Amino acid sequence: MQNEGLGYLWHQFTWDENLPGLILFGVLAVVFALLILYWRYRQKEARLWERLGGLAVRRQLSAEELGLLETFYAALPRPNQELVLKDTKRFWQLLFRFSRAQMRTHPLEMIRLINKLFPVARFQWNITAIEDVQPGEMVAVQLAKQNLIARVALVNRDQKRMELAFADKNFEVADSISASLYFFRPGLGETRMRGSLYAASRGHALFQLEGDKIEVSGQQKLMARAELSFSMSPIAEARDEGKSETLLTGRTEYVSPRALMIQLDAPALYGTAEKKTDAWKMDLSLPDSSVRLSVTGKILPSRKEDRYLFRLNDVSPMATKILNGLVKESNPEPEKLT
Repeated sequence: MQNEGLGYLWHQFTWDENLPGLILFGVLAVVFALLILYWRYRQKEARLWERLGGLAVRRQLSAEELGLLETFYAALPRPNQELVLKDTKRFWQLLFRFSRAQMRTHPLEMIRLINKLFPVARFQWNITAIEDVQPGEMVAVQLAKQNLIARVALVNRDQKRMELAFADKNFEVADSISASLYFFRPGLGETRMRGSLYAASRGHALFQLEGDKIEVSGQQKLMARAELSFSMSPIAEARDEGKSETLLTGRTEYVSPRALMIQLDAPALYGTAEKKTDAWKMDLSLPDSSVRLSVTGKILPSRKEDRYLFRLNDVSPMATKILNGLVKESNPEPEKLT
């Protein structure tokens, strides 16, 4: 009787009768394991993008630029996705290769993206003239029927000419063709130059600026600490007839192409009547020069004690160029004249 019971129990657990259940259990185990692996893969993938997304936030990418970065990253094979976060040089190469295909439809966005992620240098000023361009800067070259990406190889400041090295190594210019260059410097703004391309070696071209066809937009206003002596008096039309001319002297503390922060030698001379004067002429002594720069403007109160703002009016192109040059040579910083 006992043996019959053991035989019955053994019969209940035969492999043949329980094979479907075991197979189902095995399949579920494999599926579960694959789900865990997939979950880990997605978690790692999310962490990788999170790191790249963190870089995007720090470099202040716009929505369009972030979209291009996501497209670039998603198209990379997995090994390269990990590589771009470890190898800056490889990241640059892969992004540059990607940019060639995107220049047809997103030329300006690609230049902004590349220059934000890989700035050539920490520029302190924007591009207002061809002499401000530095070798190594990336530029969008817009022609009548195509957009190309290039790197500035050489700059001839005297002849207002630069040599461009194109990503397309087979690009050639036979006859001169009209072209527009687009530059971007992070935090400073963008510049367009119009001119012509001329033949050079294969994959290169010479760009000749036409006159002063430079368009500046979105540029950050800059100022610099500079102590310049000045004298100023009310403009004839602005002062009362018969009243003696008031002459104010002092020194500048900060200079920008839009305004100056000034300190008067004799604040008492700037009385109630003078504060009603809307227009003044200022003569500035420039550093290391006997030349004096004349500008007009209005004196405004400042938040800083014993200081005033001199807001410039109708600044001539020559005065703007001189003030810009002075700022560039004096450790410029974002304008905060209040």
